[in-house]
Amino acid sequence: MSNIEMSNEEYQALIEEMKKDKNSTRQRMFWAPPSDKEGTFKIRFLPPIKKNNEKMFYFKHRVHWINGKSYECVKQTLIDKNGNPHEAEECPVCKFVSKLYETAEKDSEEYKLAGNLAAKDRYIYRIVVRGNEDETKPEFFESGKKLFETLFHILTESDFGNIIDLKNGRDFNLVKVGTGRRAKYDSSSPSANTSVVFSSKEKIAEFLTKLEEMPKFNSFIDFVSADILKSVLKKYLSGDSEEDDMLKAAASKPIESKEEEVKTSMPKVAKVKEEVVEAKEEDEVDKLLAEFNF
Repeated sequence: MSNIEMSNEEYQALIEEMKKDKNSTRQRMFWAPPSDKEGTFKIRFLPPIKKNNEKMFYFKHRVHWINGKSYECVKQTLIDKNGNPHEAEECPVCKFVSKLYETAEKDSEEYKLAGNLAAKDRYIYRIVVRGNEDETKPEFFESGKKLFETLFHILTESDFGNIIDLKNGRDFNLVKVGTGRRAKYDSSSPSANTSVVFSSKEKIAEFLTKLEEMPKFNSFIDFVSADILKSVLKKYLSGDSEEDDMLKAAASKPIESKEEEVKTSMPKVAKVKEEVVEAKEEDEVDKLLAEFNF
């Protein structure tokens, strides 16, 4: 059997993974701006939830994109969505990518293929989306490395301060230039003024309740075995066939495309009203934040 052929056991395992993927009801995982729209989208990055023992306001993981579908790189140690620890192991895709980089000439098709298959850093956050029908319902949002580096610089080296603070933080202007997978967010920046996440204590209480009800970050982490990952890679490299067409039909679209199915129009961006909170209301806000351990 050649190195691009699948054994019957590998094929059956692949079919089982396809069925699981097709039957998944979690279609809308992350909020994202409409993939076909440019513009400024106002969001608010939220702090870590202490009751989950979170130390970071984000969660980092690494994925391989193969045939339009993301797969967790098995060369990372993480807790998966079922609470099971996954210990880092040799990743067949990383191994293949390393070999391509060693042997392919720069700018060749093989070199570009290595870049496409290489593991990508992804960052998951909890956010408030301004202009949503229900702003008090927090959303999950995922970005690549560039936007994370922008946030890292803002938090560690700028004068904006703690933008994720619920009382004295800042909304964030997510500026999207371009559409689809080519979109860039290089001009994104925090709002000029600090603000409480919501101006009324009733909305804050409703929001904090919903925030604590959100799943943990690792609820999105689902590993396939190294053997399955190897089979998917082999199938992708072998070109089109009947089985490959089935894989394409069952595979989920990239996150950006999934969001387009759910959100077909640009959300209205609500202008944040400048409201002065009275001293008494500030005390009540402090009590609410303390009650929820923020």
